[in-house]
Amino acid sequence: MLVTSKLPTNRSDMEISEYNQISDDLRKLIEPLKRGESATYRLTNAGVKQMAVDSAGNEVPVTKFPPSVNLTAEATIFDPHLRADVEIMAKQGTKTVGQGRNREVVPVLAEIEFRDGLLTVTDKQVGIYEFLELHPANKTCVIPGHQSLTGYKFERVQPAKDAKNEAKTVEQSIAVMSTLATYDYETLKGVAKRLKLPTNTDRDSMFTSLVKLAQQDSDRVFRALADEAVQVEALIANAEQEKVIEWEAAERRYVYTETRQRVLEIPSGNHQEELLSYLLDNQGQTTRRQLQRVYDEKLAKKNKKK
Repeated sequence: MLVTSKLPTNRSDMEISEYNQISDDLRKLIEPLKRGESATYRLTNAGVKQMAVDSAGNEVPVTKFPPSVNLTAEATIFDPHLRADVEIMAKQGTKTVGQGRNREVVPVLAEIEFRDGLLTVTDKQVGIYEFLELHPANKTCVIPGHQSLTGYKFERVQPAKDAKNEAKTVEQSIAVMSTLATYDYETLKGVAKRLKLPTNTDRDSMFTSLVKLAQQDSDRVFRALADEAVQVEALIANAEQEKVIEWEAAERRYVYTETRQRVLEIPSGNHQEELLSYLLDNQGQTTRRQLQRVYDEKLAKKNKKK
């Protein structure tokens, strides 16, 4: 079944060219499929546990997946390098609808279908492959600090690593270093903390330690980069340090320092832990983006004065 090409109402005025405008730094994290290669993905939460009888007549547990699950070929992601939401789409072409002045070119979305819980794309399906590598429902998504959505989730099935390719390891290390180079002090500190590296040093020393570790075990550093809590902890620390927000102990609430607008009321518990938990939760995403925007604006004004 072809996924409908009709866009949601709130995106109807967007030009096709406005989709997939991700940063170059994020695009570099998508490992290209070489000629003849393919990538396989599997659903992780759509199966139902059942008992079946094997060839020897024994009952064994199996996971039964729906025969077909379609994934809509458009989504919204957060690009950590642009620090902005980006609309992404996998399309298989365009078509013209309407007549006269009402004529417009609209995308025909690609068909993305998991059969029995699995989906394989080839090097001929670059658009779908890049879309899946960026998709927020992908548990192995390449975006550092991404957040999985509710609903169906999937992951890429990696080939066995019985013979590590040295060139691939070097490539991955370079990608890690490229990402680390964009991080400020607090974010690097959060990554180093996750990896149990010294954090009582300056930024350059922490960066050097992380790069050395990435050269030895890039997978381990990538997992730390993908920890969303690292990004949010750094945002809170930076916002407090730059006096974007402050904690009113008497009222037990966080407020924006300049406007005194409420960020979050916290009746009990550790206020920093509770704010972190809220900003990581789905219901706190609007507040998180607003906090990021206010912090970015203040930082831009500060840098302009220098």
